[in-house]
Amino acid sequence: MKNLSTLLLILIFAVLSIGTVNAGLAFKRFRLGKILNAEVTSKSLSFKDVNAKTYPQKFNNRAFAALTVKFDPGRSISKHDFVLEADGKEYPCVAVRKDNGLEKWQFETTDKDSLYTIYFMVDAPGINSGSDLEYELKYKLNSSGSRNVNIKFKNRGNGDLTPPAQVSRDGMMACNRYNSAYLSA
Repeated sequence: MKNLSTLLLILIFAVLSIGTVNAGLAFKRFRLGKILNAEVTSKSLSFKDVNAKTYPQKFNNRAFAALTVKFDPGRSISKHDFVLEADGKEYPCVAVRKDNGLEKWQFETTDKDSLYTIYFMVDAPGINSGSDLEYELKYKLNSSGSRNVNIKFKNRGNGDLTPPAQVSRDGMMACNRYNSAYLSA
């Protein structure tokens, strides 16, 4: 009976996975929920605490990477939870904003109906609109057992980032069969 139950669960998971891919959903799972959109812009953005004292890192060509996410129920987020990494260099999170524009360093409880944007300050030499940039999203609070996620960011050049209100709840990432795979928390 136990083998039958296990087989049934595997079959259900396989059917749901195939259905999700066939539905064209374009998101990527991460530790706290779904990444719906990932973009980079070299356009100057304004945040509350971004100054040389709080972020003394030197950048050849400063840009901002943004992840628009939908959190799983009951999650919290802080700008200290994640960093992006590329070529052995870590890039700090500088802000988290709720879809209504509210910027906080920490959301103790996220709203299940809202989208949030997590912003990172990155060094993007030679940033040209149209070419994708790849970063690894790293969870900083627990290195044991956590899974990092590789993400391709759409390069907006010096253009505006997509506002959360225009991000599809089904996701806008380049879809492939692995995007919707669940990464355990």
